[in-house]
Amino acid sequence: MPHPRILIIEDHPLMADAIAVSVQSCLPQAQCVMAHCLQTALEFLASPIPWALVLVDLNLPDTQGSHTP
Repeated sequence: MPHPRILIIEDHPLMADAIAVSVQSCLPQAQCVMAHCLQTALEFLASPIPWALVLVDLNLPDTQGSHTP
């Protein structure tokens, strides 16, 4: 079974690191990947390899907040 991949989308490096440490304390086998802006996150999400979890900061500087159709 492959290790779960977790994408952390957070622009503040200290907060992103804290989230990664928290996730790894619960899931030591998880692979945490960090994106510091929406554009980078979208590039990671385009990967054919699935993500087990995506954690998103809704106040990224290159977004307009969340959008619900």
